Amino acid sequence: MAALQVPENGIWTVELEDYLANGNAGYGPSRPRSFYRQLLLENHARIFVSSTINIEVLRYQAGNTSLTIEAINNFDELRSQVLALESAERCRLYLIPQVFSWGQLQITQAGAFKLFKFFHVFLPFINIVREFCSKTYDGYPHGRGFYAAIYPPSPNATHHQYELCYILQYVERNGRNHGDPWSLRQSGVYQQSRGNQQASVWIILQLSRHARQCLEDYMRNTDLSNRDYDDDPMHIHLHILLATSGNWCDYVPGFEKVIRELEEKACFSNLEAKDIHDYELGFFDIQSSQLLSQKLIKISFVLKSCVAIASQLKCHYRSTQQHTAAGSSHEHAFTALDNYIADLETHRLSIDLMIRRVKNVSDLLSRILESRNNEVRREINQATERNISSLRDITFRIQKETLDASTLAHQTQRDAKTVKALTVIAIIFLPASLVAVS
Repeated sequence: MAALQVPENGIWTVELEDYLANGNAGYGPSRPRSFYRQLLLENHARIFVSSTINIEVLRYQAGNTSLTIEAINNFDELRSQVLALESAERCRLYLIPQVFSWGQLQITQAGAFKLFKFFHVFLPFINIVREFCSKTYDGYPHGRGFYAAIYPPSPNATHHQYELCYILQYVERNGRNHGDPWSLRQSGVYQQSRGNQQASVWIILQLSRHARQCLEDYMRNTDLSNRDYDDDPMHIHLHILLATSGNWCDYVPGFEKVIRELEEKACFSNLEAKDIHDYELGFFDIQSSQLLSQKLIKISFVLKSCVAIASQLKCHYRSTQQHTAAGSSHEHAFTALDNYIADLETHRLSIDLMIRRVKNVSDLLSRILESRNNEVRREINQATERNISSLRDITFRIQKETLDASTLAHQTQRDAKTVKALTVIAIIFLPASLVAVS
């Protein structure tokens, strides 16, 4: 193994290096291990906290209708909890929050890769983990939103072994009393089915409070040892999807007011330069429509990705259904997924229609402003021509007055010469007495 290049801003742990060297790459097209190693080498200090761990573990055992919730606050507690996996467990969920929405995950690098290494989490999950780091703006995911790998069952197995992960984006009220009251949020979900052990291991990143409560209520009130639900993680996926989709009904219609205000300006503003009774219209309206269009395009992308995740989940569990005993339970979940997809598709179509409306409004506003600017330029040109004509007239008058003054001066000069000549003649020819008198 090559010598480790330990970054100055963090610790490159043995668990991480061992995980990268031996971690399961999954089936199908996959990036090389060197890609994940370099990705973590460059970004692990932005993804993981340096010291304090703050995660929860939800455990459910067969024949036990009570849910066990444990808080883990340091590496030793995490290591002990991971090693205490019991064969009777039906599912175990590790909930890892972020420090804040755009902050680091509240788990150390050593703790995270101890967890990943123990459960043999496949490497594509790092593509999801990388999205949960400290950042300064809300961008698009760097890669695909869904990864899955299905492994052939052993000869005596009745369940497929598989693992999957995805990143789920949604909107949530941010509680701020200024600006946009909504913010785009995201959760990362990893799930592993362990074959005949019939246990699911989950790692969930930044689960929303509402989804967390819905999930806990579901696990407390549902007998997971029932054969209709036994080893059917579809219901947990479904509860996460539904819990994060509830705000779309309030969020999407909220754009209508803003778009209507822009449409009213565009449709009822005078084409000519505005008067005191006209709408206040300026380039800032074009900028506002552009920002609104960008936001709508991002929301359309988010809705499309949510629909794609639901469709891929459905396809994934269809492919494993023949190896599981939860047929009727799956069908119920598939119906709920279809309804979820239909609802989000409706919201996406509404958003796409709004995108077209905003584009049309922006085009119309641009034409109105262009027409007004052309009118202003025409008036300026006319005023300039009038000024030039006035200047030309003034120049002509000045030239005429100058010519008249020059003519007068020339005539005066001639008159002076005449007077002088007459004076000389008078002196010569008149008697001295008359000259003296004069």
